[in-house]
Parts: sequence; C-alpha cells; structure tokens
Amino acid sequence: MSQVHKEAVKAQLAVGVSDLRGALTKLKRAIRGSGSSDYVVQHIEFSSTNLHGDVALVTNDTEKGTRVRLNAEVDHFGDSFLIRLDQLESVLEGERGKVEFIVRGEEVEVRVGGIDYTLSILDQEFNQLPLGENMTKLGTLDKERFVELVYMAEDFTFTSQRLKPNARKSLQGIFFNKGKAIMTQGYYMILDEVGELVEDVLMDGGPNLKRVRPTIKNLPGDVVTVWTDDEWVMISGSDHENEVFLQQIDADFPEYEAVVPEHNDLKLQVDVEQLYHFVNKASKIAGVDSSEEVVLTIQQGAESVNLTHRDPEVGEMATEITSNYPTYDFKYSFKAEFMANILENVKEHKDEVSIWFSDKETAMLIEGRSGRKYVQMPIKD
Repeated sequence: MSQVHKEAVKAQLAVGVSDLRGALTKLKRAIRGSGSSDYVVQHIEFSSTNLHGDVALVTNDTEKGTRVRLNAEVDHFGDSFLIRLDQLESVLEGERGKVEFIVRGEEVEVRVGGIDYTLSILDQEFNQLPLGENMTKLGTLDKERFVELVYMAEDFTFTSQRLKPNARKSLQGIFFNKGKAIMTQGYYMILDEVGELVEDVLMDGGPNLKRVRPTIKNLPGDVVTVWTDDEWVMISGSDHENEVFLQQIDADFPEYEAVVPEHNDLKLQVDVEQLYHFVNKASKIAGVDSSEEVVLTIQQGAESVNLTHRDPEVGEMATEITSNYPTYDFKYSFKAEFMANILENVKEHKDEVSIWFSDKETAMLIEGRSGRKYVQMPIKD
C-alpha cells in the first residue's frame, strides 16, 4: 500500500484566536489608506524566558512597516511566510481558542475550530524588519507632543509639495537634533522640545508617517522609545509589543540654526483667536496663488496693532487687535497662509500668542505651547 508523503514542515506554531484578531485590528489601523492587504508572520524571536512570535505588517513599498508582537506556542520555525490578511480574517471569524499554523512548501495549513484550511503563501518581496536588540536605542520622546508633531507633519508635507514640487527629500522629514524636533518646508519652521536623543536622526515625515500615525497614537505609555540602525527608525511603546518602522532620510537637513533669530527684542502679545481669524480670512479670500501679504503695523505705546491685507483683485481687509504696549514703531509683512497654519496649532493651547521681532528683514519668532517655537520668514520689499 503506497503512502502519500507530505512535504517537510517548515514552521509550526499556535496563537490565541482573540490575541491574533486583536493584532490584525492594530495592523489594519496602521495600514488604513495604504492599499495593502497583506501581513507577515515573521521569524520567531528567542529569549531566555519564553518563545514568542512576531506578527508584522509589511506594506507593498519598502519605506514603512508595523510589527505587533504576540505570544505563541512554537514547535519550530524556519523562514518567514506571507499570507493574505482578508483570508485569515475569514478563517478566524466566529472562532475561539487557538489557531495553529503549519507551513509546508508553498502552502500553510490553518487549523481552528475543528476545521483544516489550506492557504497559499504569497510569492512576493516583503520587508525584513530589524529586531530591537539589533538596533541602537536613542532615547525617549514625550508621546503627546510627538503625536501632535506627527499631525503637523502632514500639513508641512502638503505645503512643501505644493510650493516646491521638486523640493529636496529632507524638507519632508523630522530632524531630531540637540533635544529638539525640527520641521521646515523652507518658509516657516517648527522647533519642539519633545525629548533628547543621543544621536541626530532625520526621519521620514511624509505620507508614510501619516499612515502609521494611528498606531503611534495608540502606543501604550506617556513616552515612546526611538531606536535606529543604518536604515530604519523604530518607535515603540512602553510594552514593546507594537513597533512602528519608518526609513531614515539619507540627506542633509537645512542649516536651520542660521535662520532661528537670537536677538528679537520687540515682544508683541495679542489675542490668538483674533489674529487667527484675520489671517485665515486673508488666506482663504486671496487664494493660494496670491502673495497673501499681511502688513502688521505697530505704534509705540498703542493699545492695539493694525493689520491690513490688499489684493488687486479682491480689495482690502483691515482690522485692529488689542495688544500690549510696544516700545517703538514697527512695520512687518508676512504671508497669511503660513501664519494661519501656525496659529491653528497655537490656539488650541493658549489664549494669547507672543511674537518676537527684530527688524523687517529678520524672521519672527512665535512662542507656542510650553517650549514649542515657530519661525516665519518675512515678505521682503
């Protein structure tokens, strides 16, 4: 009697259904909008106390990834394997207990709820994400402030691509340097004291960061830990079960310190809502193709400042805003859209905004929430 010989088992492991379903939910949140429907059960990580598997999202490009770690009962494990997320979700629907994976050849047997399924292993390239113990720990960042910065990075990237379609890659990155996170698109800049890292790093701040933003926001703990190797930046929460990967940008960040003003001695304090209302209106009425020039006029000892915007097609806007008592006469021109973008973030945390000036040719410095600073360049004559 002949025997049917099955191919040798390449990997065999079992995972709790509820744990796996929860991990897949996190991965789907991470890839929302990225168009990918695949996930990787990656190689097993051996430690001195237990064996556990890595379930990792790997999108169709090579610039980002998310890994969610799961406890697993491992018989043995060979190469990583790739299967479709939607197929696995259908298999797990309504099931409880544990699900077992047995990899043979180009297929994986999935056993759950008394039923054996056979799923095809996808034949395509995917990222081999580095493990944390093979990376360098750079330090921790305040999670709340970092998440706020991630949201602002989306606006920066959009504005940079619109104003400078062929802008250098570094203008789509977040640069960590000397205890600050810095972003610029060439016209205004954010400097935020989110935490000090032991090495400088320029992290992708473009669409890839937007796609993993929900995962970063939901990482446990008040801080996130940053790790790097030669290619990747890894961001993990306090439990180190969820890890987000973004590529480093191999480019030189602009010399931002040369632009940051140091001797701005004229301090103007104004109501942030009033200022935002005017510059936001000026920006929208004029349109993005206009210079949107707003002229701010200060008179020594006055209780208010004058704001005007003139457009040859639209006409003129003007208002007065209550302020402190400035020490000398001053006039300054700036682009309304950029100031509106800055104040959109400031007004969520402050009633007043402080703006420091030096002269009409030098950037103004705007103080935001607890150490966050904004630098905006003037419109020169």
